[in-house]
Amino acid sequence: MIIQTGLCDGMVLQRTRDNTCDTAVAGTCAGAGRLVARVRRNGRIVPGFGARPIGHAARGRLEGRLRGLPAGGPYDIELALAGAPGAAPERAVIRNVRVGDLWILGGQSNMEGIGRLEDAAKPDPGVRAFYMNDVWAVARDPLHNLSQATDAIHHELGTARRPGIGTGPGVAFGQAMAQASGVPQGLIACAHGGSSMAQWDPALKRKGGGSLYGALLRRFRKNGGRVAGVVWYQGCSDTAPAQAALYTRRMRRLVRASRRDLNDPRLPWAIVQIAGVYNKGWNSAGWNSVQDQQRRLPETIPHCAVVPAIDLAFDDGIHISGKDQQRLGRRLAQAMRVLRGDRRAGRPPNHRRLRRAGAVAHDRVHVPGRRRPDGSAVQLVALHRRGGRVPPVGAGTPRRRRAGD
Repeated sequence: MIIQTGLCDGMVLQRTRDNTCDTAVAGTCAGAGRLVARVRRNGRIVPGFGARPIGHAARGRLEGRLRGLPAGGPYDIELALAGAPGAAPERAVIRNVRVGDLWILGGQSNMEGIGRLEDAAKPDPGVRAFYMNDVWAVARDPLHNLSQATDAIHHELGTARRPGIGTGPGVAFGQAMAQASGVPQGLIACAHGGSSMAQWDPALKRKGGGSLYGALLRRFRKNGGRVAGVVWYQGCSDTAPAQAALYTRRMRRLVRASRRDLNDPRLPWAIVQIAGVYNKGWNSAGWNSVQDQQRRLPETIPHCAVVPAIDLAFDDGIHISGKDQQRLGRRLAQAMRVLRGDRRAGRPPNHRRLRRAGAVAHDRVHVPGRRRPDGSAVQLVALHRRGGRVPPVGAGTPRRRRAGD
């Protein structure tokens, strides 16, 4: 018996509204008959899971649904065929499975993680990751082990990474969600540095692991076909004028397709508004256009929140520092909690166009969790000039985080 989708050693299963799992299981087998599940926690049978029927097997295939396992864990799950008398026994044991919330991490390099590893968050056993080689383990940076990726698209796009870097927002996001929810968290790493919206086109899903969107769907299905939401940082590769003009349309198409293909019409998306850029050669007008379009996404995409990154420190000319990637992860978690109706989460981040003085527009951004010494909330102001030379927010000399900052 081989389980191909739905259950993996060390995984996190997505919980339902009643705080239990409901996951589709499929695989191959030699026999036929009822598929039954026996579940243990700490060596003891979980009540109701001594030999629970969950599906059937026939003609070399098995299919079923594992329902009702409470949030928490870890669980050891034994699947077996109750076949004809005298038939050779078939079984598979999947160990160290938890039930909680499962998240897709997508986008390009600042989601992949290019911050310094010396600033990475310390691992938490309750936050796990589905790495790019289809292995579950405790979540630690770098989450996106591109050189070991199962899907061909990641090798096609390139897997090089400088030594000593790899911190992104995902681990801090998962840890903040675990602290707020009290249940295990799982992160499905899907991002790739330098990727554009064209490369994330849902129309390419027919290529399977030969496209970014197809690879995302394969990894989604392998983990039971349920997730809690999508965490997204992308846009830098779409700041050339021709691509910037298409950004909102492409983003709306991507979100719409994900909600269809991930079987959730209200699937929440927490999106980062791209920060600044200190490297030469970037188009200021296009960069500011993408920033402004991202600020407006919640106006046309329901169940979507956009968080700012314009105040965060950098480790190089375009990548957020390892320390501030942790701050960004917590910011994304706060936004996701608001989207999911957590009343304890506070007010969502917001971006508000204040006024236009000549050709320059001023945007004010409320940043959750940031306070001045007097206790007042921090609000950031971004300047944009239509078709002009005002540089992208933060342009100039990279601000690196000082000790104690």
